[in-house]
Parts: sequence; C-alpha cells; structure tokens
Amino acid sequence: MTDLRARRHRETRAEIVAAGLRLFDEHGYDAVTMEQIAAAAGVSRRTLYRHFPAKDRILLDLPLEWMAMWDDVVAAAPADLPPRDVVERAARVIGAHLDAEAGRIGIAWRIIDSVPALEPAFLANPTWTERVVAVMEDPARGAPLDRRIAVIVAGAYLGALDAAMLAWAAGAGGDTVADTIELIIERLAPIWP
Repeated sequence: MTDLRARRHRETRAEIVAAGLRLFDEHGYDAVTMEQIAAAAGVSRRTLYRHFPAKDRILLDLPLEWMAMWDDVVAAAPADLPPRDVVERAARVIGAHLDAEAGRIGIAWRIIDSVPALEPAFLANPTWTERVVAVMEDPARGAPLDRRIAVIVAGAYLGALDAAMLAWAAGAGGDTVADTIELIIERLAPIWP
C-alpha cells in the first residue's frame, strides 16, 4: 500500500469512527444502523463494511489504537531499557493520548456504560496482559521475570489502570489520566521484584 493510500485509509477509518461515536452518543448505540454511520461519514456502505464488518468494531477501534501505540513505544524503546521503564513509558504515552482525546474517549465510555457487553474489550484482557508480560520476559532487558510473577505484576498494573479509567469515565477520577497513571506508577513501584 502506498503512503498516500495508507494515509487515506487511516483518514477514512477515523472519519467513520468519529461519525459512529457521534451517532451512538446522540441516538444510543442500539438505535444506530450501519447505513446511518456510512451516510454520516460520507462513505458508501461498501467502504464502511470493508473497514468495519459490524458496528461494534467501530467502537472497538479505540482499544486497537491504544495497543498499536503500546507496540510502537515498546518497539522504539532501547533494547536494554529495563522492563519497568518500558511499561511505564508506554503507560505514560497512552495516558497523554487519552487526555488529548478526552472528548472522544468520554463519549466512548458513555457508550460502553450503556452497552455492558462491549466493556471487556476496553478493559485489561489477555491480549494486554501478554503485551506487558512479553516486555517483562524479554531477556534483552535483563533477567526475565518468572512468568507467574510477570503475570501478577501485569495484572496489578492493568487492574489499577482499569479502575482509574472507570473512575475517570464516571467523572470521579478528578485528575487527568496522565496524573492518575503517575499515581499508579508510584503506588505500584514496590511490587516490581
């Protein structure tokens, strides 16, 4: 795919996600059809379905975006950077992104609150756990952690991040996502072996 074509592909996806979020927020997730999303995004139904085979995939594009950010940060980190530093760096980058996109993320969380079946994709799941554990088990970053310990540490971080995001989405977080991540990093530092 050429750079221009890849850029247009990303722009079309972003336009579809923006239109879907706006319609879901205005009319409720269940009331919105794929045809309405295509019309609001200014794309054909065929284009919409080529990007998103079902409307839940429009909403679930956000966690995939965050995972791609995680992967980019991990890939760009020096190979000898300790696992804790890599995990914290990636968490900070994603937190800053969430703060920058607070309006869009707030809409997504309101939608998820109204459609509980979608919530698991936004919270820590085995895919996230494996990403964090992979960093901790990378021998280039020092002595790998025992898998059992790595899974426990990953679960603690991801669980704390989930709780913080749920509180933020409910308006009870008070701080920015980035501030909350710093608090989590500080509080969970003692669990690193």
